[in-house]
Amino acid sequence: MIANRAQQRLYRVNTKMRARGKPHNVTVVACARELSCFLWAAATAD
Repeated sequence: MIANRAQQRLYRVNTKMRARGKPHNVTVVACARELSCFLWAAATAD
C-alpha cells in the first residue's frame, strides 16, 4: 500500500517535471532523491 503511493508520487513528479521541459537527467535525480527519502522513512519508522 505505502509502496504503491510512493510509486504514484514518483511517476507524478517525473511526469510534471518532464512536462515543464526539465532535462531527463534532472528528473531522474529528483526521483532518486524522492525514492531515497521514502526508503529512509520506511527504514526508520516504528
